[in-house]
Amino acid sequence: MTVICKECNEEMEFREKYGGKNKKVYRCLSCGNLVFEDTMEKKVGKTIIIKGE
Repeated sequence: MTVICKECNEEMEFREKYGGKNKKVYRCLSCGNLVFEDTMEKKVGKTIIIKGE
């Protein structure tokens, strides 16, 4: 599954933990945008388009 940053359309990487808590978060490798898994927007095939914080 690929997650694309809505800000810059680059691929995001998955982090199992964030800030010492078990919050699943995606971080954009390009612009540094962080999006938590529970605030993700919609699935389009195998790609998830997400909104920034």
